[in-house]
Amino acid sequence: MKFVVFGDLHYCTLEGRPPAEAMRKTFARLPDYPRYAAMEHTVRRPLSAMAKKEKPELVISTGDLIEGGADSARDLAEANPDILDFDAITGCRMDIDESRTEIYRAPGSHDLFPPRKKEYAACRKNGNLFVFLDYMDWDGTQREWLIRELDNGKDAEHIFVFGHAPLYLFARHFFHSAGYAEEVAEILNRYPVDVYFCGHTHNQTVSRHGTMLQITGSSIG
Repeated sequence: MKFVVFGDLHYCTLEGRPPAEAMRKTFARLPDYPRYAAMEHTVRRPLSAMAKKEKPELVISTGDLIEGGADSARDLAEANPDILDFDAITGCRMDIDESRTEIYRAPGSHDLFPPRKKEYAACRKNGNLFVFLDYMDWDGTQREWLIRELDNGKDAEHIFVFGHAPLYLFARHFFHSAGYAEEVAEILNRYPVDVYFCGHTHNQTVSRHGTMLQITGSSIG
């Protein structure tokens, strides 16, 4: 089966935001959105076209779909067609017809879509287990849920886990989410997890930890 993983698309427009020139006249740090908005045609749309060409069964986001989160349902509805051009992303999973692509996400630090709710889920596809974590709301309840899912999925052909924050950092150590990273890494290393996919740090790395790969990817950076 085929699946596509996007990390850190940070969709945004300049509409309704102060121009970068005005920000330069203040002591405020120059925001990211002027750069991110400019990547709509050079990065995001080409990525979407490449993904659609592959005809994946699953499209997965490792978080930060929209720069700054979405202020309203309208923001989210307008952004989604430009991000992936598949279907709207409404929660961790959207139930759609079997003939269409299914979209999942592991929410990130910018995914503050109101009303914010816990978003973690798991599914089986073609004998493979896919697990989507919510690092923004990592707690004991989600921890026990993850252990149950992995216990029940030990017979899967492959196990793929998705979260926003890396478990193992390279270069950008100030992005660390210590409690989440340490607990999740300890749990995943008990099971035959093939790959942990993540984003957040806006760099590209592949590393091996025991028998598990960590793939950190960012669409923009």
